[in-house]
Amino acid sequence: MAEGKEAATVEAFAANLRAHRGRPTQIDSVSIGMLPAFIRGVTDHLPKAQITFDKFHVIAHASEAIDKMRRREQKLHPSLKGLRWILLKSRGKLTVAQRAELEPNTFRGEWSDLIHPAVTL
Repeated sequence: MAEGKEAATVEAFAANLRAHRGRPTQIDSVSIGMLPAFIRGVTDHLPKAQITFDKFHVIAHASEAIDKMRRREQKLHPSLKGLRWILLKSRGKLTVAQRAELEPNTFRGEWSDLIHPAVTL
């Protein structure tokens, strides 16, 4: 693990590896945040490494995108108001009434066909 948020951090890691008789080309996998500088650093200095984005950043990025879409759709369709917390809640912790709201026959009208496949994953 290395501190820093620039491509230079990965460059310094590769240099330190070489200084200790390691070879950056032996690194075959790295887990990093989604910063473009890190991606560039790994691509430039650890050429054989397969990049895996860490779970925290992937979930945060997806959550932000979903929230933006939900806000936009809620302005167009007020019937979606209040749905966010039901969708974010663990299915095992939903009340009977909340589970019923997600059922295809009872789900807020026209959105049933769009939302139901996502909540049944």
